[in-house]
Amino acid sequence: MEVTECPMCGNDIHVEGRKEREILECADCGVKLEIVSQAPIVLEILQDAGEEWD
Repeated sequence: MEVTECPMCGNDIHVEGRKEREILECADCGVKLEIVSQAPIVLEILQDAGEEWD
């Protein structure tokens, strides 16, 4: 079973059978995450379309 950590809250995220560029949501904190790499597994927090990041 492939498991990684939510970069926002540290909750376990199960990514088995998921593909790169797939969008997930953390069940604990609700943040939307994108799988940006599978080897190693890397999740990136998605920004909202209306939100600007510096």
